[in-house]
Amino acid sequence: MGRHGIVENYPSIDVNEIHRHGAFGPTTIEFPYVAFRLTALSMMRTNRLSVDIQFAKGKRWQSIPVRWTRCNFGGQRPWLECLCGRRVGKLYDAGFCFGCRQCLNLIYECQRRSENGRRYLRLSKLRARCGGSSSIIEQFPPRPARMRKQIYLKLKSRSELLASELRKSPRFMKRAQNYARRA
Repeated sequence: MGRHGIVENYPSIDVNEIHRHGAFGPTTIEFPYVAFRLTALSMMRTNRLSVDIQFAKGKRWQSIPVRWTRCNFGGQRPWLECLCGRRVGKLYDAGFCFGCRQCLNLIYECQRRSENGRRYLRLSKLRARCGGSSSIIEQFPPRPARMRKQIYLKLKSRSELLASELRKSPRFMKRAQNYARRA
């Protein structure tokens, strides 16, 4: 494991999810059951200007300011403000406070992978979207019942392109074959 944490392993507060629930109204709204989704929290209060969260350990509160920007076609979009002053869409749980990705030194899973590893990750996501396994040795899965044919063909051609690039690497193919034998 490197010195960076991985974003996907940290629980987060997403401003868009909060906004979809209509939490940024003129009055303060309490969410006492936020612990079902974020176990580190026991309570969340929101209004137009801030999101206040109470941690389960120590019952300490953190107030997160909400900034609003105008959209090009009307309306406004909310942003959470990190402790460093950065405007972000998600804040991640560090255990003692919520902070942005840069403050907590977090990276995405794909940033830890090699070029072929990122290709394989994209390929496995395409194949999973069609209901298949991530192995490049197996055939591409048949079209799911409710998927449009045009979309299926586009996904299949993208995955074939990625698979052909991966097959050029003898080291990667050797690993894939060894993994297929073990499974």
